[in-house]
Amino acid sequence: MNGRSIGFVRPLASLLLLAGSLTIFCAPVFAEQGQFAQFRASHADLSGREARQLYHSLNGDNRLSRADRLSAKLEDRIENRVSSIQIRSSDIQVLQRHDLNLQRRTTQLTDRGEVGLRAGVDFDLSSSEANVVIGSKLLGPGSSIKITVGDMVKEVNAGDHVTASEYVAVKQVLATGHQDIQMNTKGAAVGGQFDLSQISSKNDQVRADDFVIPENVIGYADLGRKSTFQVEGDLTNSGSLIALPSETRRHTGIVFGARSILNNSGAIISTSPVDSGAMTDATIDLTLLARNNVENYGTISSSGDLTISAGNIVVNHSGGTVSSSAGVSMEAPSLVNAGLIESQNSSVQIDSVGTLNVDNRDGVIAAAQGAIALRGQDYRGSFDTNLVGGDLLSREFNVNAGHGTANIDVRELTGKLNQTGLASHVSAITDELVIGQICLTGDPTIKNVGDITLTGDLVVGEALTIISSGSISSIGDLSIIVGDNTSGFPLTIVAGANITTGGADTPSIPPVGAGVATSINGASATGGRIDFDNSGSVTISTRSTSLTGNRDGGDVILAAFEGSTPGAIDLDGSSIFTGGVGTGSNGDVTFIANTIFANLIDTTGSTNTLTGAISLQGAQPANGVVSWAADGQLTAGSLSAGSFAASTGVIVSSDLTAGAQIDLRGDIVGVVSGNLRTVNPFGSISIEGLDTSTSRDTIEFALGSTAFTESLLLNSADNIASIRTNATFISAQAVGAISNFISVNPEPVVFSGSAGDFIDANFVGSVVSDSINPVTAPSRLTLISAEGSIGLAANSPLIFASNIIELQAPKGNVFVQSAGGTTFRGGTQNIAGGTYSLVVGSNLSAFAGAEISGKRVVLNSSGNLNLVGSYSATESMSITSDGIINNATISGTLTTPSLTVTSLSQSIGTDAATRFNAGIGVKAVEAISLTDSVFLAAPALKTFTLAGGFAQNRFDYLGTGSTTVSKDITAQALVAGDGLFLRTGTGTLTVGSGVNLLSQRDLLLAVTAPTAQASKSKIIVGKNATIITSSNITGDVTISIGDPGAPVLGVKPKNVSAATTTGGTIFFGAAGLKAKSPSNTLFATNGANLTINNPIKSNNISLGGGVVIVADQ
Repeated sequence: MNGRSIGFVRPLASLLLLAGSLTIFCAPVFAEQGQFAQFRASHADLSGREARQLYHSLNGDNRLSRADRLSAKLEDRIENRVSSIQIRSSDIQVLQRHDLNLQRRTTQLTDRGEVGLRAGVDFDLSSSEANVVIGSKLLGPGSSIKITVGDMVKEVNAGDHVTASEYVAVKQVLATGHQDIQMNTKGAAVGGQFDLSQISSKNDQVRADDFVIPENVIGYADLGRKSTFQVEGDLTNSGSLIALPSETRRHTGIVFGARSILNNSGAIISTSPVDSGAMTDATIDLTLLARNNVENYGTISSSGDLTISAGNIVVNHSGGTVSSSAGVSMEAPSLVNAGLIESQNSSVQIDSVGTLNVDNRDGVIAAAQGAIALRGQDYRGSFDTNLVGGDLLSREFNVNAGHGTANIDVRELTGKLNQTGLASHVSAITDELVIGQICLTGDPTIKNVGDITLTGDLVVGEALTIISSGSISSIGDLSIIVGDNTSGFPLTIVAGANITTGGADTPSIPPVGAGVATSINGASATGGRIDFDNSGSVTISTRSTSLTGNRDGGDVILAAFEGSTPGAIDLDGSSIFTGGVGTGSNGDVTFIANTIFANLIDTTGSTNTLTGAISLQGAQPANGVVSWAADGQLTAGSLSAGSFAASTGVIVSSDLTAGAQIDLRGDIVGVVSGNLRTVNPFGSISIEGLDTSTSRDTIEFALGSTAFTESLLLNSADNIASIRTNATFISAQAVGAISNFISVNPEPVVFSGSAGDFIDANFVGSVVSDSINPVTAPSRLTLISAEGSIGLAANSPLIFASNIIELQAPKGNVFVQSAGGTTFRGGTQNIAGGTYSLVVGSNLSAFAGAEISGKRVVLNSSGNLNLVGSYSATESMSITSDGIINNATISGTLTTPSLTVTSLSQSIGTDAATRFNAGIGVKAVEAISLTDSVFLAAPALKTFTLAGGFAQNRFDYLGTGSTTVSKDITAQALVAGDGLFLRTGTGTLTVGSGVNLLSQRDLLLAVTAPTAQASKSKIIVGKNATIITSSNITGDVTISIGDPGAPVLGVKPKNVSAATTTGGTIFFGAAGLKAKSPSNTLFATNGANLTINNPIKSNNISLGGGVVIVADQ
């Protein structure tokens, strides 16, 4: 350095030192850049203001020494610069101009050196530190100004050090001639007001480093100027910060930007005319931008839109209010609200570019005239969205989860909930949670301690769980779609539940995790109902959205607990579809509630017909812990039917179509419209009615409703009515009656029916009973088969137990059997197109007017008979009884060409004087008494057939006209005087060819008309017939026409071989007999007589050839 250059060194140093002495010293001990930020970070529990006050109090003693050190550093820097460079004339001129500017400008000295106020300053109106140097440019050369500080008047000259508040006072006096800001004696603001433009030159964008407004001080931002107030450091407000409207624009806005913004308790940041006192309806938008945090203990209010954005967190503390007359938009990774965030006339939107965490515990977010939105509709990110606690009060609550998951766990949620994105889990404690449009590709879970109302479509791509402690209802037509193009997923809806885990005051964010999200245990105090029949129809589908390939359907479970509100599920008018695709599984459908109204349910779609059951249980859901994970999947317990004590029933109003099984159970079960159907070839339908009041039918179908299935199981504690089915296997059990039961199956049906009263059942095809359970109806059993039979055969009958029967098979047979007795119902028909066979283990009777008919009628009683009415058989009739058979026990009209009467233990007819007469409608009779005698009388017919018989004792027949014995007759005749006696009054008595007549004692064939009247009467013994007596004593054979007389030996006729032994005698009679070849054999032995009594002509008695007559064989 040369001497000339050295000559300029000290004047230059003096110049710079002077500038330094006029600069505010604003940085104490931690003045180096970033030191206060470090100090505040280490005292995060303090507010911004508290941290700054503590910072200054700890470092105030070092301020002067710090200023001295700074001056020394400046001098060293100058000397070093002078020693290292050559000073040129132009350089000196620049430095001189800089020195002049410093003297003219109002400046503040920072750790960066001198700065002008226009460049941004540390502006703390609560501070008494005089760190502002008044420049001559502000006052003018040689000028001074007077301000009021406390109760003193202070004169301020250029170059004076003043506080930030004193500087504002200077600006006010210069601008308006009076001072609005009020200070204490130390120069700190304690009241009054100021214009933000007063810390900057006209038309400059307002800037500051740190900016502090103390209590009772009002700062105004005049929007006639530029509308951005930028604080490079922190903005702390303990007073009021208010924007004044522009005189030229009705809708303007202001932006406050800072590193962090703190609005203390009682403080106001506002663009509201009410706060400014302006008489205007101008709208001013308010924007708060913080690189770090925004904290509010006071009031932040906007007459227009309000936007708050923070790079770290927004905190609205307890007692804090954030409100806007228009919309509220908040953007930060985290929002903590313990106060009120409100849009008075529009909406509130909360957003973040990354994960969004909202802690609203003890807070309220309100948009009474609009919506609360979590993220905008354009969000497509994969970050999660979490909101926990507090109240959300709005018309709508819109959640867009993007490709992430939204977790909502709050108290009051009054707005209609609309959701889009991947997945969402919503929990609330609100009187009514209203669900709008839901469109999620993932799993949503929605729960509320209160009611839930569905108003829009719910479209989700994974499991959906909706749980309410109150009722769940719908408004209008809507759809619930739970599935994607890969599969259908489970849907669970529970009303009236006691929600035991999860809740709005959960201590963590996010509120739900990978574990248990929701648990219930029994009913809430109120209980609830699921009502999807309010004002429209609900369509539920848990099918895959793709109908190609192999895809599963999802299960549907609806449960409603009863509390003070009756537990009910009402889906009348709604529809459910759960079918799979291809070989995938069909989803099951389960309802559990004391009252159920079901509409269309279809669980079919795939070829896997073993899946897709429908279960409607009219019961209180069982108590016990049931838990679901956050994704809606069941993790513990299950929903099942508990007590049926308060059940009112299950009502079905449309088709139920299941893959394999339908199970309906309740106090009453009614199908008022539609059909029940299982598509599995071996499917089953089970219906159980539990009501025991005997005042109504507990299982009932409307006219035309049908159960299409392989197996139908009905169980009623009262009555079953009007069931129509095509089932092959039917079990119907009723404590009361089974009425108007209709089977439309043309194939044989296995019917196991049991009623405490009567059964009235109609079948298209045949009906049989199973091998174990008889068809039981104590009062009455009516079975009708229109095209088939009742029972399959005599060895495969329908087993029944009933006191009264009416059985009809007009085109088939009736084969029925009972272990007890029964009675034909009066005034009705028992019909068979073929055989009508009835076997009873006790008495058989009929009421007046009963009609029994068929080609063949078989009546078999192991007890007594009391048959009145009408009995008709076009081919044959058989009546068997363990008791006596006579015209007292069979008093009804018999009509048949052939009748067989059998008494198992007693006689047929009482005695010779009280014979059994079958009546004129009977053409032939076979009479059998296994233990006693037969006393038979022919009806008053010209011809009659005795179709055989048997008597353990006496067989005694008396005819009135011609009689033909067409089959064998045996009389055991164990008692003296008994035997076989066949007599007729007139006409011809014929023993048919090959007929065997056998008596253990006497045997008589006789036409009893007097000889004078018997000339035309005949006795004809047909070819190869045998007439034999076989007795240990004596068994005579007598064949007689006309008056009996003394036996006449007579002459043996042609074609007769006669022999006697051991004292036997053959009497051929006066007129003898005619005999045809081949030779007829007559034999008498052991003292028995074979007597032919024929006083008329030989041809009145004839033998047809090959006849054998033996007396006492």
